[in-house]
Amino acid sequence: SVLDIGIGNGEIARHCREGASGTTFFVEGADISQELLSKHASLYDHTRALNVDAVGWTKELDRTYDIVVASELVEHLFRPDIFLRQIQEVLSPGAYLVLSTPNLLLWSNRIKVLFGKHSYSDAGVFEWGHIHLFSWPFLIRLFSENHLDIVATHHLMHPKFLNPLHANLPAGLFAFQFIVLLKKES
Repeated sequence: SVLDIGIGNGEIARHCREGASGTTFFVEGADISQELLSKHASLYDHTRALNVDAVGWTKELDRTYDIVVASELVEHLFRPDIFLRQIQEVLSPGAYLVLSTPNLLLWSNRIKVLFGKHSYSDAGVFEWGHIHLFSWPFLIRLFSENHLDIVATHHLMHPKFLNPLHANLPAGLFAFQFIVLLKKES
């Protein structure tokens, strides 16, 4: 069972449906946007409008999940720390949380800020909707403080031609987007 929080364009559900030959998935989509849920409802077994920034939101779910995907979500939350604590309530034993978020301290962002070129826009790291931005050391600390272990990473690098080297380059400097596989602390 998969919970896709912040469904975007439905790509997680689409991937579960197309890439899982012979495997049966129950895929639930949760988003604050009823418009997105309606638009992509056919990709999901179930959808629900849900504000994961509200305390106690997990009580609205009636099951646990083997995989929870929070793609490009935590930067939009007022309290990502509370979200990370609460999400564990809906993880089945041995379940995984897949989380992605942009890197505040990507080398190109550092240069922009150094030369006073920082500005907000409709896309990118400095998108209008981003409430919190994360560095790699801070994200690691946030996971640790909320009793989540990093199982694996596969960051998207900038520039893209560096992607094959993602495991060898410092994530805090070259990752455009952090992608992390997490589990509850053992």
